Amino acid sequence: MPRFSSRPEVASIELAGEDERQCSQKAVVQARSSQPTRLTSIIFAEDIMTGQVLRCDAIVDTIHSIQIVSTTRELYLEDSPLELKIQALDSEGNTFSTLAGLVFDWTIVKDTEADGFSDSHNALR
Repeated sequence: MPRFSSRPEVASIELAGEDERQCSQKAVVQARSSQPTRLTSIIFAEDIMTGQVLRCDAIVDTIHSIQIVSTTRELYLEDSPLELKIQALDSEGNTFSTLAGLVFDWTIVKDTEADGFSDSHNALR
């Protein structure tokens, strides 16, 4: 399937597993814009056998807030491992579909605000 982006400076496409006709069954769409504003690009893919054209909109925006999503609000040193998920929102409260490519630096510190709890020496934040 040939693919292209209406605005490659906003979102580019890299084909994966191309054959001799420059066709592929999958592609990687990557945000390219460094503008501090919401921009869109239309992504097209065409099935060369049927001529059917698929379209999707890629929206690239700045992150307004980040949330850590987990099953609990308190973590303790002796707890079993817990998966933490990062969720980013734009200024209108829309959730980003992916944060691929962003690097997060995690630091664990003692929770000094948990002094009123009996297990405060093991509480983390």
